[in-house]
Order: sequence, then structure tokens, then C-alpha cells
Amino acid sequence: MSFAMHINMERCTGCNNCVVACPVNAL
Repeated sequence: MSFAMHINMERCTGCNNCVVACPVNAL
């Protein structure tokens, strides 16, 4: 199983909430 990470730059505010929420520290 593999996953591809994609950040929607139009919605990104630079808050780093996605980094904190990522369970495998992929960001």
C-alpha cells in the first residue's frame, strides 16, 4: 500500500496544522 501526499497550495495558510496532524511525519 502506498500513498501520495499533496498539499492544496490555494488553501494552505502556512499554519503547520497538517504537519502536526500527520501520523507518519511525512510532511
